[in-house]
Amino acid sequence: MLHHQFNGMSQKDLILSHCRTRPDHSISPHEARNLYRIERLAARVYDLEMDGVVFARDPQEDATGRGYVRYTLASRLVAHEPRE
Repeated sequence: MLHHQFNGMSQKDLILSHCRTRPDHSISPHEARNLYRIERLAARVYDLEMDGVVFARDPQEDATGRGYVRYTLASRLVAHEPRE
């Protein structure tokens, strides 16, 4: 399975890095798309979960009422480095 890289980082690594550096340890589909050009955040979160990373899902609505899910990295994983 081929996933594009951004600044030499895989999409999975970008997501983990983003979550680890945000105060709330989370990412939304909007952030993933606009910051990293990741169109399928849910699929990349699933891939990370298959690697053993734990995320909580928080259903939310934007200003127009459209629903989306914000993914929050489990607190016990925030300080750990990404797996190779």
